Amino acid sequence: MQVLQQSAPSRVTSGDTSHQSMARATPISSSTFRHLKYLSNSSPPFHVTFLRSKSTCATTMSAGNVPHPSLELIGGAKDKFLSAFKSLNNPYSPYPVVAWNRHIETIFAAFFRSVPDVCFRRECLRTKDDGSVALDWVSGDDRNLPPDSPLLILLPGLTGGSDDSYVRHMLMRARSRGWRVVVFNSRGCGDSPVTTPQSEMFVVDSEKNSCQDERAGAEIVCGAEECLGHSVELLKELGFPMGVLALKDLEECGRVRETEFVWMKQKAPYEHYFVATKTLVSYGTEVTAYVEKGRMKKMTGVKSKQLFMWVPIVEMSIEDPAQNKINFKTPIGIGKSFPLTAFMTDEEKQKYLEKANE
Repeated sequence: MQVLQQSAPSRVTSGDTSHQSMARATPISSSTFRHLKYLSNSSPPFHVTFLRSKSTCATTMSAGNVPHPSLELIGGAKDKFLSAFKSLNNPYSPYPVVAWNRHIETIFAAFFRSVPDVCFRRECLRTKDDGSVALDWVSGDDRNLPPDSPLLILLPGLTGGSDDSYVRHMLMRARSRGWRVVVFNSRGCGDSPVTTPQSEMFVVDSEKNSCQDERAGAEIVCGAEECLGHSVELLKELGFPMGVLALKDLEECGRVRETEFVWMKQKAPYEHYFVATKTLVSYGTEVTAYVEKGRMKKMTGVKSKQLFMWVPIVEMSIEDPAQNKINFKTPIGIGKSFPLTAFMTDEEKQKYLEKANE
């Protein structure tokens, strides 16, 4: 592992030297993770404090295990944290040919570095100011790894997310050692929705403590048949046509009555083409929203293909059923309307037309 120094908070990255200026790791508390071990299997356990850096260049340990003078070591990190990373004592070996210039090295990695194929399970959190952040866990690790496995939290660089190659390479390196890994996607990063004017670049300290478990006290159903019935009843109660959420292979549905927060999980992401509107819509493995009569707002997990771009849909509403219009809204407030009948089943459409002709 190599330590990177930036003007941002403390950051640690793997031995992969490309994109070092962007890789980061979160400060870790010794009271939080009591099962962390040295990377070497033969070494005893250690407690982790945190490391803070101040400059903007990659640094290695000099001879005699003396840290670089620009490193600020707090709470015994010199003895308990840095000693775990044996590679810090090794001389820096730049990548051949392209590493003569750090900018060239970064550009080279952007074009030629591989992107490991990783299947994520996304957990969306809402902040107190209605912002959204996303935690991407490696799918299946909760079942395949022991519950006391060490946990690594990855904080990607500015505008980075779980889809970046350097993040996935670091993730794969940690998983090869039996660690569980979660990637923290800030607002608008890693395909997480932007639901407030505040962006990832202006996160304040208060946001660190503002994420809360929105699912406490929820009514939860599992299984394909139960989830189908739950979703149908929910859409009926809200007044939406049955075909407006074309989800497939549902595994879990939940609803918090107190806040009217709902979620629907399916086995895998799914794309559906609505013939009546000539629109391709993508549904993530999880769709969430806050609901009320005739409205689903602060939605996550739904995107519409517009020209060459996938545009998030954060709200859909029916202002007046008599007008036969359903409205969809994007994070920047741009909306589009379609006929209600475009999302109705044949049975719903027949009843609607019969009622309209009365």
